[in-house]
Amino acid sequence: MEKILKIVLIMTLLPLFLKAEFVVKSYQEIKNEKVIRQNYEESCGAASLATLINILDDSNLTESDLLKAMSGQQLYTDMVSFADLNDAVKKLGFQSKSYKIDRKILESIISVPILVKIEDDPRFPHFVVIINHKGNYLQI
Repeated sequence: MEKILKIVLIMTLLPLFLKAEFVVKSYQEIKNEKVIRQNYEESCGAASLATLINILDDSNLTESDLLKAMSGQQLYTDMVSFADLNDAVKKLGFQSKSYKIDRKILESIISVPILVKIEDDPRFPHFVVIINHKGNYLQI
């Protein structure tokens, strides 16, 4: 009987000393864990490139890391080109190549995430990461 009482006492007191903490996350939060949001009006290139590197290399880069790599000490948030992004990637120790592609090529290589520049209006280009492709729809 004494053994049973000890076991019951231990079982009732044990949870008080064990502390199990976890954070409940929604599916949306889990899905977008590696997505870096842009903080400046024209910093979509840096945010998109940071997202792409985090997805492919399991890194933990931020938009600020890329902006600093592009501009040195002073934060440069104006519009950037593929050449600026390519230089930043090389400064961070990665390799990159840029190509001009059409829809046919895009459909054949969409098995990996890629950084693209969308130019509906050439005055306001926008960089995004394409994650997946299905029919006429792109998941960015």
